[in-house]
Amino acid sequence: LNYTLGVVLRLVGGLILAFVFENMDTHLYDPADIESATRTSLLAVFPKTGKRHLILSHNGSSPLAEAARHIAAQIQWMDRQTSRRVILLAGSEPRQGTTTIAVNLALALVEQGRNVIIIDYNLRNPNLHEILGLPNEHGLVDVLAESMDWKKVVQKSPDGCLSVLTAGYLSASPLMTFNFAREE
Repeated sequence: LNYTLGVVLRLVGGLILAFVFENMDTHLYDPADIESATRTSLLAVFPKTGKRHLILSHNGSSPLAEAARHIAAQIQWMDRQTSRRVILLAGSEPRQGTTTIAVNLALALVEQGRNVIIIDYNLRNPNLHEILGLPNEHGLVDVLAESMDWKKVVQKSPDGCLSVLTAGYLSASPLMTFNFAREE
C-alpha cells in the first residue's frame, strides 16, 4: 500500500512540476507565438536558407528574395499612411542573418524606386561591407566620433543602386573608440 501510494504521489507531483515548468517557459518558438505575445501580425517571415550572403540581385526568385519583396511592399503600403523615414532591423544574437535580411530589404525597396541608405551599426562584428564588397576604412565610427561628415563616408554599392554607410574601422572596442575621440 505504501509503495502504491508513493508511486501515485510521484506521478502526480511529476505532472504538476511538468505543468508548472511548461507555463514558466517564456521562449517564443514560432511565428504564431510571436504574434500572440505581441498582439500584432507579422509583416513577413524570412526563411532559413543555410547560405550566407544570399542577395536579392543574385537570386531573384528565391524564398528569401520573395519574403524581402513582400515586406518591402508592406512597408510601401504602410508609408502611405505615415511618413516613416527610418527602419531599424536588429538581431538579438550574432549570426541570425540580420545584415543579410537588411541588404535584401534595402534592395527590394530600391526595386520599388525608393532611395535607400543602409547603415551598418554592428560595431562589434561589422560585415555589411563584406556582403556588398566595399572597403571599410571609414564609416559610422568616424561619423559618431565627429571626425568625418557622413556625406563623405557614404559609398555606393557596386551596382550603384544602394547608398551604404559601413561601420568603419575599429581599432579597439567601440566604447574605447568613442571615449578616445571625445578626449581629442
